[in-house]
Parts: sequence; structure tokens; C-alpha cells
Amino acid sequence: MSGVALHVDLEGLEQLQRTLNRLSLLATSGELRGLFEEIGESGVATARLAFHDQRAPGGQPWKVSQRAEAEMGDTLRLSNVLMNSIDWDANAQQATIGVYGGTNVAYGAIHQLGGRAGRGRKVKIPARPFLPVSVAEFDDLEGTVRDWMERVLA
Repeated sequence: MSGVALHVDLEGLEQLQRTLNRLSLLATSGELRGLFEEIGESGVATARLAFHDQRAPGGQPWKVSQRAEAEMGDTLRLSNVLMNSIDWDANAQQATIGVYGGTNVAYGAIHQLGGRAGRGRKVKIPARPFLPVSVAEFDDLEGTVRDWMERVLA
């Protein structure tokens, strides 16, 4: 009867355990706030890049506005008020990109989500998402987390 041999090499297990212990201490002590602050900054940078690139954080191009078609500026960038209103907040558990859907500008939600607007809701505004709403839509979230971990865990 022939047997099957299984060999498991656990080299580096002690370092992994130390790293996990350090992360656990950071989480329970509230020291993850620094990471969430960086995530908030990254989210705002991603959102502002959407205005410059004229496309959603996931890469989908925005429908060009009538003003932009008439070569009177970029879509959603007449005064940059909407773009500049995007802000973030962070605590030890999370990062939030803005408080009111990412911006405190009243018309921000209709541009992010699309819908009917104007008198009698006769104008159809296409969705032109500018806020990252999934991890995949952040410009470099993985790099942000990796860099933070390398600094803190070194």
C-alpha cells in the first residue's frame, strides 16, 4: 500500500502572528483612524479625478452635457463648486466620503444618480457618477492600505 506524504512549511509563521497581533492592537486601540483618514483622502482624490477625466470612477465616460457639446466648458465643471465640495470624514472604524452623499451641494445627488429635475420634473438628468461607491472604484485603495501597513507595521 502506498501512502501520500504531506509536507507543510510554516516558515514565516511567527512574523505573520506578530503582524496579526499588531493589527489587532491597532484595531482595538482606535489607531486605525490614520488608515481611514488616508482612505477618505483617496476617495476624494478619486472623485475629483472623475471631474478632470469626465468619467465615472469605474471608468465609464459621462454623457457629455449640452454646454460641453457647445464647447463652453466641461460637463459638471462650470464653476467647480460641486467638485470642490466633496469632502471626507474618518474615525477609528470607517471613512465617509462626504456627509450628504459625498457633497453638501444640493444638486450633487441628481448628478451622481441621475433622475428628473426642474419645474415639473421635466428635465431628465443622466447619471454622471463622480463618487467612488465600491472598493474597485477607488483610484488606488490597495496601494493606500499597503503603504499605510508598511509604515505602521515596520
